[in-house]
Amino acid sequence: MMKKTILYLPFLLALAACGKEPSESEIREAVAKQFANAQAMAGSYGDEAVTDFFDEIVDGMSVDKTGACEQLDEDGDRFACPVKVKLKEIEYNGTRIGPMENEEEAVLFKTDEGWRIGNRQNIDFNESYLPNH
Repeated sequence: MMKKTILYLPFLLALAACGKEPSESEIREAVAKQFANAQAMAGSYGDEAVTDFFDEIVDGMSVDKTGACEQLDEDGDRFACPVKVKLKEIEYNGTRIGPMENEEEAVLFKTDEGWRIGNRQNIDFNESYLPNH
């Protein structure tokens, strides 16, 4: 019996991982990737001020998962997750922005590189709007 359990263990672990909603840290990582891609796009146009602005936003932002995610597909690869986004007060071009706090829905989908931000129509914003794509 023990040998059969060990034999099936990798299969059971893989099956258990299917349809697992993103954790709070995975949501934070996906949001950080989203901002990094936007920052790269701004940098590709030589706009250093906007690049610095993105640094300020990321440094002053927190994202907290506030409840269970809604599974949006049969495979468990897309979820809509309730989050609270907080932004501390930052200054950009002499203008103060924040502090802000909003309840939002983060739609994430699973890729080989981890969770990504998208929308309910399954658009990957990280790929769609990058230069040279």
